[in-house]
Amino acid sequence: MKNNSPSLLEVDLKLGFICNQNCRHCAVAGKRHVPAPSFTEVCTEIEFYRDRGAARLVLTGGEPTLRRDLVEIVRYAARGGFDDIHLQTNATGLANGQLASQLAKAGLTSALVSLHGPSAEVHDRIVRHPDGFAHTVAGLHTLQRQGVRLATNTVVTRDNVAHLLEIVQFVAEEFPGLCTMCFSYPQVTGGARTHFQEIVPRLSTTTAYLLEALPVADRRGIWCWVSDFPLCGLPGYEEHSADVVPRRAVGTDPSRPDGENRVTDYHRLSQTSKVKPSVCADCDLAPICLGVDAHYIAVYGSDELNPRRVLSGRRPRLL
Repeated sequence: MKNNSPSLLEVDLKLGFICNQNCRHCAVAGKRHVPAPSFTEVCTEIEFYRDRGAARLVLTGGEPTLRRDLVEIVRYAARGGFDDIHLQTNATGLANGQLASQLAKAGLTSALVSLHGPSAEVHDRIVRHPDGFAHTVAGLHTLQRQGVRLATNTVVTRDNVAHLLEIVQFVAEEFPGLCTMCFSYPQVTGGARTHFQEIVPRLSTTTAYLLEALPVADRRGIWCWVSDFPLCGLPGYEEHSADVVPRRAVGTDPSRPDGENRVTDYHRLSQTSKVKPSVCADCDLAPICLGVDAHYIAVYGSDELNPRRVLSGRRPRLL
């Protein structure tokens, strides 16, 4: 019997760690050797979480479109009753339109597409793949033509932090109707940990460029989330933080060293590397802010943090 408890909303299934790009910031760098779950194993997980009331299925990786059985996985989930089947992808494998059409017909409802720059010069330097930008843009267009609800995700690095406004303008002009974007501060793991000072921009620098981009996104009718970023770095735009949205996400990760593939709470897991320095004690937002990565504080200290006293009251929208 299905458990309709509202506490379990989203399940994140990692379909493997292979990828056709080579981003230096990749959070799962070093995991490409981990075997991907079989189709039967994926279906078992889909059934497990469906029976526990999950309404939204997120398919991620690695790059999920490299799986030959991706259409069958989406179809199986759709027939199992998931309300929203969501794909996280770089969309390069969707550029020719055939796979995008098959996925939409199978039941894919939404997608989050990695877009790391407003041009080939910026994007391709980050993903380290020739023609990556052109293929991602083409993939976005094919998904949009199929009626798949779209959002873009930009991991903010030293290579693109000065281009956030340009990225907003590009998305607004190139993809009319696309109304959700995300700027993700790097998770200090994988490649971003190995090359920390080359990849991770300073918090204060990131705030300056975010405050340039966010009002333009608002005016263009685009809701722009910001993730893995302290609330004090979003003055006047705290409601844009994806970190404080009350959403419980669970899922499977075949790379976990303890052999326990099921993750019971991704939100809680994301807090394990975060700290709140003493300066945060005077911040009204401290009870809901995740804080800052401990490695960042160890390297740069906490002088950039600015305790806030007022929380803006505008209500956020969900993808």
